Amino acid sequence: MKLKIIYGDYTTGILNRLTKVKEDSAKKGFKITSLDCLDPEVVAKVRTEPIFGDMRVVFLGNFGKCSDPLANFLLSSPGFNFDIYASEEGAISQKILKKLSSIAEVEYFKTPKEIFKFSESIYPGNSKEIARFLKKIQGSEQIEFVIGIIVRHLRMVLA
Repeated sequence: MKLKIIYGDYTTGILNRLTKVKEDSAKKGFKITSLDCLDPEVVAKVRTEPIFGDMRVVFLGNFGKCSDPLANFLLSSPGFNFDIYASEEGAISQKILKKLSSIAEVEYFKTPKEIFKFSESIYPGNSKEIARFLKKIQGSEQIEFVIGIIVRHLRMVLA
């Protein structure tokens, strides 16, 4: 069993990483199981083995809000034949990370600095700089995220 914890404030990076893992797992013939840590029966669902012995990959969402029984279960697991990818869009308690650090690989996704530079470059008369930053982040960011940054910045400027 491999436990990988993926978290951070960079939602686009997290979603891209999880999508790539899901696509790779599907190509290899693994059964993909998506669960939510807010579900009170998540431990039972993780523990349940597939009927036909299919190889599977489990994706746990909202891992930052997971219960102690789930963390204890992951620590005491007797070696399952599947991988677990736990994700959280935001922060995860350091208590949980310390508890699971001995068995888990942790990936932290931080928002790139170019996003903030782009946001700060939005002011009247700076169209060339705005276009340069926009071109720089165009391929790596979702357009909805970029529009959200622009709207947020304009809202702050108007206030």
